[in-house]
Amino acid sequence: MTALARVPGGILSDKVGGELALVLAFSMVFLGSVMMIFAQDIPWALAGAVMMALGMGVANAGVFKLVPKYNTCPRP
Repeated sequence: MTALARVPGGILSDKVGGELALVLAFSMVFLGSVMMIFAQDIPWALAGAVMMALGMGVANAGVFKLVPKYNTCPRP
């Protein structure tokens, strides 16, 4: 699930920027974890886990968008 979310996350990162994509992604991870904490049955826990996985996939794409921007390694 996380690997599949990376592609739409890359498109989102290209449109809104890596920083905003990461804010949205970590918000999804937070909401998914809250859903899992307060889940009373399996479907809610599963929905929370899926939301966390989608957020992590979008975060992966956001990080790859920011790597060239913040790369401080000197070039030879």
